[in-house]
Amino acid sequence: MTKIARRILLLDTGNEWGGGTNSMIELLKRIDRTRFAVTACFYHNYRHGDSTLREALAAIDIPLLILPTRHQPWWAKLAKELARGLLPWRKPLRVA
Repeated sequence: MTKIARRILLLDTGNEWGGGTNSMIELLKRIDRTRFAVTACFYHNYRHGDSTLREALAAIDIPLLILPTRHQPWWAKLAKELARGLLPWRKPLRVA
């Protein structure tokens, strides 16, 4: 009886190729493919040196999904930043 590989979706919401991306690639190089079927999902196809994220993942046979991004309206960003600046000072409003 063969075991079915568990499907894993790795989601990265960052804006650049950093230490987390490097660690993820090293993990994916070593993960047991008979036990885990991994798909990576990113918002950006980062460039690192002479290659891209898509090329790095293709080299180790990991499929990559690139999600479309939408720019946040200026008023929403302003409201978020104001709330972020005010909420730490108002402990009763913070949720634990």
